[in-house]
Amino acid sequence: MSNALKLDQGLSELSKLQRRYERERSARLEAERIAEMGMRELYQRQRQLQLMEAIAVKANQSSNLTEVLQFAIQQICQFTDWALGHAYVADSGPREHLQSTLIWFKNTAAHPAIDGFIQSTEARSFDRGVGLPGRVMETGEAAWVVDICQDNSFQRNDLAQKAGLKTAFAFPIVAGNKVAAVLEFYSTQEQEPDAVLLQMMMQLGLQLGRVVERNAAEKRLVHDSMHDRLTGLPNRILFLDRLQNAIAHQKRHSKHHVAVLFIDLDRFKVVNDSLGHVVGDQLLTLVAHRIQSIVRTEDTVARFTDMRDKDTLARLGSDEFVVLLDDIRSPDDALRVAERIQRTLMTLPFNLNGQDVYVTASIGLATTADAQTSAEDLLRNSGLAMY
Repeated sequence: MSNALKLDQGLSELSKLQRRYERERSARLEAERIAEMGMRELYQRQRQLQLMEAIAVKANQSSNLTEVLQFAIQQICQFTDWALGHAYVADSGPREHLQSTLIWFKNTAAHPAIDGFIQSTEARSFDRGVGLPGRVMETGEAAWVVDICQDNSFQRNDLAQKAGLKTAFAFPIVAGNKVAAVLEFYSTQEQEPDAVLLQMMMQLGLQLGRVVERNAAEKRLVHDSMHDRLTGLPNRILFLDRLQNAIAHQKRHSKHHVAVLFIDLDRFKVVNDSLGHVVGDQLLTLVAHRIQSIVRTEDTVARFTDMRDKDTLARLGSDEFVVLLDDIRSPDDALRVAERIQRTLMTLPFNLNGQDVYVTASIGLATTADAQTSAEDLLRNSGLAMY
């Protein structure tokens, strides 16, 4: 074999080895890239799970909605490394809208002009479908705005631009089938939509919605335990609490007096027996409304079902009401209120299923003018005065 042929064969073998080496090197680099990507994805997934777990623990430990929202916003800002987070809550009034809150998280490195953006936002509310939070409220879905300064529906463009804010996203907190709140976040870097992040935020919104539901349930329980179910007025527990506070305030700050009017509807049993208990309950509700229209708005009207003894607990629809008159100058002031209640009750009839019914009432009066009495004493004295 000639030297030239041997050289050609050697070069061919070398070329094969080089190609093999390049293939193995490329395969190794690809494997390393995939492994690195997998590690990054694993790390990111771990961070996502940690975020979800941290907020879940906080949500389960606290029924204070403000506290939970503040914690969630801080955790999400730190997770995303975004500059600003804020909470809006839904207003349950006749005009459905989102009201800005004082709940914020601001990155310490944020632009000084961001304070102007915060102040402007706190003074605003958003109707359904208006602005980023309003759109989220309307759709019930998370939303992303790549460049808020180019979004004509974003109402704070100038202030956002001054603060260096570029991208925003928001997601709803859903309780039942309603949007109870919206959380909104801002970045100083322009960022493309992140579908994975938005999906995770939607899950967090459902999780936080349970706090809203639990908070509302607790408020309902507290309200129900303090109010009469038929009329919605304060019950004995709440009335005594308010009466005790009024007496304590009067002793510390005023030379005036506190009075209690104990009102018992005359011949209410006749209405129940002749027209039925449903109509009787209707009459009690109408009487409550009429008394409320007479007394001052700061006075407290309450209906009791347990006033004299344990036997009355079995009676359907008690006809006894009490009025707390706070800070009267003399017993004569309370007497004039009592006379006005009597006149108003008996002057105009109550229409019950097409039938006019006239109502009169017996009223007992007790004040703190004569002695330093407790709330229980004053209430008992007003009942004795009526009888």
